Amino acid sequence: MSLLTEVWINSIVEGLFADNSFLARSVDHSDFVDNKVVHVPNAGAPSNVEMDRATLPAAIKRRTDVDLSYELHEFTTDPILINHAETVELSYDKRNSVLAMDRANLHETVAEYILSQWMPTKAASQQKVTTKVTSSDIAQLQRAFNKAKLPQLGRVVLLSADAYSDLLESLTNNQSSAFLACADASKGVVGSLYGFDFLEPRYALKGALGLAWHDKYVSRALGDVKLFDNPDSATYYGSVLSFLLRAGGAKMRSDEVGVMSLVDKSTSTAPEIPSEPGYKPINVPTGM
Repeated sequence: MSLLTEVWINSIVEGLFADNSFLARSVDHSDFVDNKVVHVPNAGAPSNVEMDRATLPAAIKRRTDVDLSYELHEFTTDPILINHAETVELSYDKRNSVLAMDRANLHETVAEYILSQWMPTKAASQQKVTTKVTSSDIAQLQRAFNKAKLPQLGRVVLLSADAYSDLLESLTNNQSSAFLACADASKGVVGSLYGFDFLEPRYALKGALGLAWHDKYVSRALGDVKLFDNPDSATYYGSVLSFLLRAGGAKMRSDEVGVMSLVDKSTSTAPEIPSEPGYKPINVPTGM
């Protein structure tokens, strides 16, 4: 019996963009995938508005439309041997057991790559902190987001495990109670402070102690997912499977408005961001 391809593909993808993952806190561009590239057509900035216009005729301006495009990358699993695949098809629990570790590793690799693409590189988008992240650093983040006129709803912070522990230690009893009262496990939120939802601190943040973003200013995309199946191998006495998944993500604005990293001022350098030769950010209106 041949493998039920769709069933196995659904199993490997299941939970990648789950509601309780930080990836869910972004714009989904999966519908804009064209082969290996995401191409999102976007309108340019809105026209200027004047009150009691004194000069007529008004100057005519041309709107410049700038599109967002970025490449997807291939993530592949090492081949895995499935004994007696025809019986495995019948049991979700057994199939899930076979794939559990591979799926978790694949999801983490994809997530950390997309996270790296959201990390800002401009000095203006890097908030320097002194060794430990405290509540005052989050208050400063709030001021920066307010100054950029970012919407109040949709602000997110992801800290490293150590930075998260430091933050909790800096909170007063009242702050700690209010922080924890906002936890929502179904959305992966462990607390809220100064208008930011804090997500479970379980991912590596290269070159940073934390990353703050607005969920309308970063994106994710899932492209092709393929199952490669060598059934009934005479030499392996079973079927050999591997998976390929194309995924990517990007910042929405070239000026990096909507994202800000927290970096240790004593060691802070611009984080190394994997190159994206096809990446052309758009300028999303700040009122979005």
